[in-house]
Amino acid sequence: MRSRIQKRVKLRNNEYYNHQDITDELYDSSLRNENFYELMELILDKNNINLAYRNIKGNTGSNTAGVDGLTIKDISELDNNTLYNNIVKRLENFIPNKVRRVEIPKPNGKTRPLGIPTIEDRIIQQSIKQILEPIAEAKFYNHSYGFRLLRGADETMGIRDKTLISIISKMLKAEIEGIGIPTKGTPQGGILSPLLANINLNELDHWIASQWQNIPTNYQYSKQGGRDTALKKSTNLKEVYIVRYADDFKLFCRDYESAKKIFEATKQ
Repeated sequence: MRSRIQKRVKLRNNEYYNHQDITDELYDSSLRNENFYELMELILDKNNINLAYRNIKGNTGSNTAGVDGLTIKDISELDNNTLYNNIVKRLENFIPNKVRRVEIPKPNGKTRPLGIPTIEDRIIQQSIKQILEPIAEAKFYNHSYGFRLLRGADETMGIRDKTLISIISKMLKAEIEGIGIPTKGTPQGGILSPLLANINLNELDHWIASQWQNIPTNYQYSKQGGRDTALKKSTNLKEVYIVRYADDFKLFCRDYESAKKIFEATKQ
């Protein structure tokens, strides 16, 4: 006799709260090079914030407290409406909480500074990340691998929501407890930081590709090698390829002289 008990289907992350449909729409719109003016409406959607809470709750770091001493356990004691209203109110005039600084030991004996936002600020960053990520993914270079969806706001991404850009700017300038306000970079440990770093370095990826790999030719070669051979014979261009993982990257050149020139050009 067949059992009437059916195995519960496990949803993929973006399928909770029907978020996959929003992700697909944003990705497709970004592929069409559309501009985005009202992203805060999507970020403040209750389903988006509920998904952000769920994602942060599933992160092992959610049990690590920020400067306010709170962890996900404290947030979980709030009902959904209270959490939602707290975040909406914070984003009406966003002022980031201070970031807790800890030093993480490295294998070489040194330490790596890690910034830990408050748990509520992490949920806010996750809410923003869920909306920004599909827009950025549509524009990212193929050979960038670090912290990317399924592989880890710049005007070039078509992001025109001034309120969102202002909030991100404030996040980047959040005071680090005991140290002060940072003047450059993204805080290591921030939920949004890897995505912002990839957005920032996306221009570098595409610029390197434009120096050789993506140069158009009059003839459509069936293989990359035939195209490259023709370019070597007819131009003085330097062959170069980039592979990047987050903020670490390598440039691959054919010879030492080309590598020296590309190195200087890249620094500039």
